[in-house]
Amino acid sequence: TNPIQTENKQIMIGNNINPKNLLLLVGGVVLFKQSGIAGAGRRMLTTCIKNIYASETEVLKIPPLPESKTLEIPAYISLCQEWIRWDAYQSNNKPLDKFLFVDEDSTCIDFSSPHHSMMDITAALIVTNVMSGVKYRHNCDRTRAYDEQTLGFDRTTIQQVYNTPGIGIDYSKISKEELKMQCKKCVLAFDPQRESVRVKSKTSYHCLAWPEDATRNKDVTQIPVFPADNQKFPLAGAIMPTTARLYHAAKEFVAITDAPPAEETSGVVIYIDQQTLPIAPAIIASQVPATATSISIIGGPVCATANLVNGQVCHEYGKDLESYFKTAFPGLATTGYNGENGVSFKLAAATAGPNSRMILSSKLICPPKTVSCFLPAASKKDPASAVVFEDPTWKKAIDFFSGVGTRGVVTVVEISQSDIPATVIVAAPTTPPGTADEFNYANTAVDDNGYPVGVGSPIIPDDSTVNGLTDQQVLDDIEIAIGRFQDKPDVYISHLSITPSQLQIQNAITNNIPIGVNGVPKGRELVTDYKYKYTPPKYTAEYRKVLSTKRTESLIRIQQTWATALVGHRHDNGGGSDPSTLYEIKCPN
Repeated sequence: TNPIQTENKQIMIGNNINPKNLLLLVGGVVLFKQSGIAGAGRRMLTTCIKNIYASETEVLKIPPLPESKTLEIPAYISLCQEWIRWDAYQSNNKPLDKFLFVDEDSTCIDFSSPHHSMMDITAALIVTNVMSGVKYRHNCDRTRAYDEQTLGFDRTTIQQVYNTPGIGIDYSKISKEELKMQCKKCVLAFDPQRESVRVKSKTSYHCLAWPEDATRNKDVTQIPVFPADNQKFPLAGAIMPTTARLYHAAKEFVAITDAPPAEETSGVVIYIDQQTLPIAPAIIASQVPATATSISIIGGPVCATANLVNGQVCHEYGKDLESYFKTAFPGLATTGYNGENGVSFKLAAATAGPNSRMILSSKLICPPKTVSCFLPAASKKDPASAVVFEDPTWKKAIDFFSGVGTRGVVTVVEISQSDIPATVIVAAPTTPPGTADEFNYANTAVDDNGYPVGVGSPIIPDDSTVNGLTDQQVLDDIEIAIGRFQDKPDVYISHLSITPSQLQIQNAITNNIPIGVNGVPKGRELVTDYKYKYTPPKYTAEYRKVLSTKRTESLIRIQQTWATALVGHRHDNGGGSDPSTLYEIKCPN
């Protein structure tokens, strides 16, 4: 084994790396052949290129999300609207549209709100399951930027590695009638103006996938292992395929997460983000097994700027946890990745990596109110486990797992009222010009559903109100409020819009992209796969190879940029103003 000394770290080239993959070591630059790059090779390099992690200042370089060209209407709202239209039109013998709905880029690229984005995607998949002739595919893999070479880190979201195909629904958990009832409630309550100011990174409930229901169990001692039948909780009917795909995405992405070597068998991951209730480290430590070989505290991207209720910036709380656990577990000083300290705090630059480590770690610990932990916790497989702390004044962790079940891997632990930290109001951190709005929105005063104080959450109509309306009356009400999404300039349906040329159609088929109203790709699209034969790629073994090739090509680009930066910007002191273009490495002794 030959160690390569770096400024702060040591990279071990061991027997698990094929020497044929190493091209040469010249001037302190490690180069790889442009083929056969395995996960181990990338892991070795990422010690220097800040792969999926970044500092609290570096992460602010994440580009802003693309703006919607129209008022943002979630896919599930539009699909619910069409479901109601179908039933209304069928009763009146009117013609029906058939289309494929592809989600807009902002849903896929959103790094700040993995919980809300996955709820939106899952809700759309659930509704599509009951609509013959209508398909929804988020197709988020098309939005992968592969721009690590300019940012200095990978910013892949969980949405971008989540499988595309539709999902099956267990209708013993939620009937089609109950699902349609919830659809009607959501579209009647939807207000695009209100939605446009919602802070999605601070949401919990979801109108369709996880609707709030005061009648559901809030007793921590009565959480079922598996979802109960006949409940008004659509996600319960889709939890099995949803968590299976999240687990699959975790396995796909794990090779580049720099996890400690034994994390999947004996490592602990603690996840924090902008919603976390910062309880005392000793409370969290009570759930860490004495046999833990590593304790990794991971912060979501917005942890860089979000003030927690105790007045700390989220990343400061993460560093406090790191300090506490290093003192409490001195035996882990060399058990981390590449012999680093087994106790660490890292700020993630996106959400695919943290989700992978949360799901695959031997134990996941979620402090109270960390909603982004819920789906990863539910996606774990025995013998791995998760502990989700609950705020007794909040009860949403109990509510969520009462609906989807613990599956024998999740334990919800209520803290005492005296453990809730006092609220301290402090000024939001200052961010540089050009910083994505999501970093600043995290400090907006909102209610539990992410709506700003003074705006408030929408009022969801009750069953009796909805039952008093026909499908056509509900449809009329929706279209007065939000119009029909086919009439918007960023969607396409063949008989309503300008017909693209054959060349444009062929280009769309060849490059697997949707066609916009003027024949060009846009954010949110409707594409007729019936007339123009456009179909999204199936997530087969062959398609996974394509994605793997893209990742390898991305790695090569990173290394080429890295090498150029070393040649052009080497400093004797190893310094530099831009860490994304300067990576210092020393030759072996």
